[in-house]
Amino acid sequence: MIGAFGWHSIFLVNVPLAGAGLILAAFWLPSDRIRPVREAKLPLSQAIDPLGLGLFAITIGSLLVFLLDLSAGLWWLLAVTVVALIALIVWERRAVAPFIDVRMLATNGALTRTYVRLFLLYGIAYTMTYGFSQWVQDDAGVSSQAAGLIQLPGAILAGVASFWFARKAGVRAPLIAAAVVPLGGGAILLFLTSGSPIWLFVAVTIFFTIPQGLASVSNQAALYRQVPSSGIGAAAGLSRTSIYIGAIASTSLIGVAYGDRPTTGRCTSWGG
Repeated sequence: MIGAFGWHSIFLVNVPLAGAGLILAAFWLPSDRIRPVREAKLPLSQAIDPLGLGLFAITIGSLLVFLLDLSAGLWWLLAVTVVALIALIVWERRAVAPFIDVRMLATNGALTRTYVRLFLLYGIAYTMTYGFSQWVQDDAGVSSQAAGLIQLPGAILAGVASFWFARKAGVRAPLIAAAVVPLGGGAILLFLTSGSPIWLFVAVTIFFTIPQGLASVSNQAALYRQVPSSGIGAAAGLSRTSIYIGAIASTSLIGVAYGDRPTTGRCTSWGG
């Protein structure tokens, strides 16, 4: 789509997906009319925790804007993040119905580690996805269409791996595999040059995309085991937040590593 219509066209992918979601919801989700009516136990102002929502938005928003461009030197935004985070923790500890149960996060080490794994997993995955795509186009001279096709086999295999492991009960083995397999891809990257064969480019992406499929499903399964049913909604939202922060952090890392443009750099010196 980028090759044919420009990069703006990739957002059109959401249109048929949203349409399909609306149709599936209309046909298969149960109607609100048959749901039991529950009386609110708290006033709306306490039940939705507006101050907690606001402090969380300021914390995440200032952090993401800071990470988007480290070269801009917006250190005051980092200070805003720290102050807002401290205020968020203090408030949520005393809130009647906290938006984020900070006490649970402090005592539930397994859940906190799941969020850290998601941050690292997607930080690495997006660094590879974004960074490698730029490198094969700007340094290896590959077109945008070919760059997408290079990553397509890995994306398909990642989907197959996530579907297969979603039917399994184990969590630990896929997580260990997801941590170990990218090491092989990193080793290959050390010897890549702009003149390397295309099949080697494809092989490298597979080492990074399959672990993403393994770990995403396994971390989700772990999260469901680590959180009581009443807290699944907030816990799932925080997991997405961890993923988005990892994605934004990856762009900052790429900007620091590439500078003005991607080059082979030390890859050629390692590979001879």
